This record gives sequence, C-alpha cells and structure tokens, in this order.
Amino acid sequence: SQQVLAYADRFVVIHPESESVSINSRPVLPLGSIPFPDNFVEEIIPVSQIPEGIRLRFGEDSQTERYFIFNSHGTAISADSAVELELTDDFLYGPTVVSITSPQSDNAGGYYFSILPGNALFAGPATISVTPEKLGIAKSGYSIYYYLENKDDWVYVGKPSTSGISGQTNGGGKFGILMDNKPPTISSIRPRNGSTISQNTPYLRCVIDDKLSGISKENQLEMTIDGLWVPAFYDIDNKSYAYQVRHGLSSGRHLLKITAEDNQGNQAEAISRFTISGSNR
Repeated sequence: SQQVLAYADRFVVIHPESESVSINSRPVLPLGSIPFPDNFVEEIIPVSQIPEGIRLRFGEDSQTERYFIFNSHGTAISADSAVELELTDDFLYGPTVVSITSPQSDNAGGYYFSILPGNALFAGPATISVTPEKLGIAKSGYSIYYYLENKDDWVYVGKPSTSGISGQTNGGGKFGILMDNKPPTISSIRPRNGSTISQNTPYLRCVIDDKLSGISKENQLEMTIDGLWVPAFYDIDNKSYAYQVRHGLSSGRHLLKITAEDNQGNQAEAISRFTISGSNR
C-alpha cells in the first residue's frame, strides 16, 4: 500500500511502503487525478498552486481521493462536501496531508467515513463538522463516533453543536455518523423496590450502562434519597453507581431515585421504595 507524506513546506511525497521496488521514470504530474504505476517509488509534487487539494489515484482500479496539504490552519472537505475537518496552527506538528472520504451508508440508518491517512496525528482536538442535510438525515439524535478497531467498538467523540453534527479527533481513522435514541439502562437497584431492611446505613447501589454514546461526566448521573442529593460514585469499569449511607436513616419508608443521561442527551430514571424496620442497628 502507498503512503502520502508531507515534505518541507511546498511539496508532497508519494511512495509505497515497500522499498524493494526499483524507481520508475518520473511521470508528468498534471493537476487533477494522478495515476501512479505500481512500481513507482517516490515523486515530489509541488502543491503551492493547488490549495483546494490534489486528487491522487494509486493504480488504475483504486479509489481517487482529494488530499489537502496544510502548512498552517485550514479546512479539509470531503468530495461531497458533507464532512469538514478544521485544523488550526496549534494542531499541526508540521506540514500535514489530510483526506476525507465521502460518507457511505451503513444500511442501518448511519454513515461511515475515514480521515486519511489513518495514522495521522494532530497536536490538538481538531473539529469534525457534518452537514446533515447533505446526507438526508435529521440533526437530532446523530453524533460522531470513532471506530476502535482493536475492540470492534464505536467511541463517542461528538460535541454540542447548534448548526450541525460535530465531533473532535486527535488523528485519522474510521468514523461513524450514528443515531442514538436509546436511554441508558438502570438495573440491579439495591435496596430492591418494596424490600424491608434492618440496616439503617444501607449501601445504595445500581448498575448504569449505555450501549452507544455512553456516559463521560459525573453530572450526567444523580442519586437522591428522600429527595436529598448524595455524592454517589460511578465506577466506569463495572458500571456500578453507589453510595454508602454514613448517617443512620430513620425507621420507615424511604425513596431512592436515580437519574442518568447519556452523551446524546437520552435520559432514564429509576426508583426504589424500601422500608427500614424499627429494630435499627
């Protein structure tokens, strides 16, 4: 496979990963789509007069992509203009080449696209912006996710936006524009609803999970006992949300309430009404 690398501040170098091939005679480099023979080792392309990006095609049957070369801030745009990537001067380690593939439908109501090269690194969280109208989808419920290949899972990288669908990334890779309209699940509540316990300093606990956008901030969760907020702790590894009561509760009925909101804004609520018997210890 081939790589696209920045060179100095005026050129781009194109070469395959393998160094075992012999150098070919350098072809003429017109603007627009540029086919490279398979045994081509390296070519330097001047880019100073093509700020809108160049199109590179590796081999006759490979896909043509539009690459943007950044020496300072700028915006890379997918060929269908549905996705933009904004880079600032602070986010560049040096001359950087970026391409964005046009979003493709995943046949489940979402879309996926790639920021190339996949191993590109930025020095800060570059902003990805999607125009939902260009994909024929509604803004509500959709956000941007990064595909974590080693875990075969999607990671939420979205951020609030008033004009479209936005996210942030520190590099290249595969991304999804996915819908999440399902609230978190709240289960395994202790004490159980309708139960009677004798301990007046119970361990209040539940399990909170969210399958897509997830939960990333403490203020997205809340636990109250009889309407009073308590400083419960969320263990992200086992999804446990818990609080150890320190001051004894009175005998009688009590109301435990848990609320949760995922990163997409979907909300869930669960309650447990339990009773503490008169023989408190």
